[in-house]
Amino acid sequence: MVILSILRINTHKLMQSKDCYLGIKTGVTVTAGPCLASFVKMDDRSFVRVVLNCKKLTQRFVDTEILRKWLRKKEKFREN
Repeated sequence: MVILSILRINTHKLMQSKDCYLGIKTGVTVTAGPCLASFVKMDDRSFVRVVLNCKKLTQRFVDTEILRKWLRKKEKFREN
């Protein structure tokens, strides 16, 4: 009998953030350009984040991070 053990390591930088990403979808279309949609849980709230028409494929990850920081700042303001 052969027993296989598989270890998966996610190297996606967004998945390693403090926020709990429950889903991420990337894509490119003529109309929307490079885009990224993500479903994330921050503390006790859930959010859908969408970035569209990014200038480069890698920019969608940068823009998502900018959006995360903006949302964190707004959430802290809301709590005070």
